[in-house]
Amino acid sequence: FGRKSLEEVVSENRTEIMLKIRDTLKTKATTLGVDIIDMRIKRIDLPEEVRESVYNRMRTKRQTVANGHRYEGQKKAEQMRATADFNSKKIIAEAAKKSEIKYILDCFSWTIIKSCHGIDLGIIFKIIWIFR
Repeated sequence: FGRKSLEEVVSENRTEIMLKIRDTLKTKATTLGVDIIDMRIKRIDLPEEVRESVYNRMRTKRQTVANGHRYEGQKKAEQMRATADFNSKKIIAEAAKKSEIKYILDCFSWTIIKSCHGIDLGIIFKIIWIFR
């Protein structure tokens, strides 16, 4: 087993390798009175440099996925901010428009009242301006 490459052990040939090892163990173990029924490869100890390479590759892949999630989140947040900004400006513009209309109507109504009662129009406009 120690002569097999990593690619051979983790590839589709894994079953074939396990059967060969089982057969070898079976012939040697029968002399001891032991019957080998099954054998599995549970863990593969990699050389240190290979292990570091594998872990670095895994870390890089996870970092790439995390960066993708961050990018998507930032993109959605920016869209939400833009929509909120647009809506707030729209609401403020509508409120300003309504305020101007109300101011014009107030002026018109005070002009009518003034003409009926003879009140000074300058004072009326100052009062409207203060309370608008």
